[in-house]
Amino acid sequence: MAPTTPDFGPQIDDYAPSQPARVCDPQAKPGLLAFRDLVLASYPGTRSMGISRECGKTVDSEHKEGRAWDWGVDLHTQGHIASDLIDWLLATDRHGNPHALVRRFGIMYIIWNRRIWESYRPNAGWTPYTGVSPHTDHVHFSFSWAGARKQTSWWQTPAGPTRARVGVGVPSVVDHGAGMVVFGVDASGGVVHRWQNVAGGAWSAWTGLGGPPGGAVGRPWALVGRYGKLAVFVRGADGALWHTWQSEAGAWAPEWVSLGGRLAGDPSVVLSPNNALSVFARDPEGRVTHTWQRGAEHGYAWHESWADMEGSTAGRLSVLVGRDGGMVLFARGADGGLHHRWQTGTGGPWSGWTPLGGRLAGDPSVVLSPNNALSVFARDPEGRVTHTWQRGAEHGYAWHESWADMGGAVLGRPMVLVGRDGGMVLFARGTDGGLHHRWQTGTGGPWSGWSPLGGRLSADPAVVLNPSGDLSVFGRDPDGRMTHTWQRGPQHGHAWNDTWVDMEGNLAADPPHTALAAPALPAPPVGESAATVPDSVVS
Repeated sequence: MAPTTPDFGPQIDDYAPSQPARVCDPQAKPGLLAFRDLVLASYPGTRSMGISRECGKTVDSEHKEGRAWDWGVDLHTQGHIASDLIDWLLATDRHGNPHALVRRFGIMYIIWNRRIWESYRPNAGWTPYTGVSPHTDHVHFSFSWAGARKQTSWWQTPAGPTRARVGVGVPSVVDHGAGMVVFGVDASGGVVHRWQNVAGGAWSAWTGLGGPPGGAVGRPWALVGRYGKLAVFVRGADGALWHTWQSEAGAWAPEWVSLGGRLAGDPSVVLSPNNALSVFARDPEGRVTHTWQRGAEHGYAWHESWADMEGSTAGRLSVLVGRDGGMVLFARGADGGLHHRWQTGTGGPWSGWTPLGGRLAGDPSVVLSPNNALSVFARDPEGRVTHTWQRGAEHGYAWHESWADMGGAVLGRPMVLVGRDGGMVLFARGTDGGLHHRWQTGTGGPWSGWSPLGGRLSADPAVVLNPSGDLSVFGRDPDGRMTHTWQRGPQHGHAWNDTWVDMEGNLAADPPHTALAAPALPAPPVGESAATVPDSVVS
């Protein structure tokens, strides 16, 4: 079925102008990658037939500028699927705007079944297409430059589609667009949660969700699954992975269900563009172990066993979906360096483990920036934040050759996310027990210095970006109660609340064996100290 349409207001983009291809720049543009992933996630069983093409002697197609995509659907067996998406794109919205979503995506023209629809001639409707290909095995979409760069209203906050935001700490938090939900493990080993019924609304009381037999250990990982409902994963006292979930009606499953496995650390969970969940964790031997749902063709049933992904790791893993739809997995090695593996595309083959260097004494935190480059942050043995990153499309997304020193005096794992203006925001628990943060001004912009936000934290914080563009932070205080602060909204200039609010509770502390430290490493030789990121450096 067609993707969920956000509740847009009456303002809408102009029709995309005619912008024929002129230069050789086949790198897939972010709007195309995002549109492709959205469509493939909405229509399982269809496929991508490519965005980019080599330029050759002439530049005669938007494919050669990375701003056209061919969606693989067969006219005879999947024609109804193609019609469903095209009708959705060309429909008039509730405000009377014709061809509303074609305009909001910045689609310049569509070719399907020997016909073409052109945004720059909307009143002409569908007209005959006489090109070499009849386009009966795929639909062709060409985008304007604004659409290709994700500069149209579909992608702009707050008009763009709501994406669930997850922060994992003590407690963990999810914002799914209709309010936040926080999860924790209480002192008895049960999983508990509080929630808002509407964005910015009042909070419920703490409510138990039960838990695995013998209790839960460590940090629960909650996220929104393919039906827009919550699923929660946690390690049981038996070392297995356990989970519960909401039905499509919103009711929680009556019992927790085991997915097996031998876990020695908290799980990391990700929803792939194909709508299947994947789980990664460290096993008792320090190797990475992995299980996953098998896709729509198998009814999203969980794999029968866990796969050994090898490695020699310490602490918690970080996993996310990269720019091409494939998963990227990061782990702190037993050598104190950062190591990673990645897929080539959604469901593609995995690389081997590849080192990225560094001197880590804590778990990595990773984010995908709007420019499609990955950035990694962690604590070094001296308690300072250390940072490396991919260098952008112009450098083929190669990793930076060294790690940068971002200063600070921190405990635990830093938390990083992309803020409302596209710049990264970095949070860390200081050695003084308070929360501290640094931020960029815009994507790739300069970094601020460290700025304190107060609070009394005894564990890593969880942070989410709300649909309003405001950040919310949750933590565990030394008495086991949840404490919370937030930005106050555009009417207050997104200023932080003056105080932290006590949200009560009796949250368990991190068990000692989930906070393993990498072996102490020698400091760099004199003359080889890490680079420092001053306030003005761009990364």
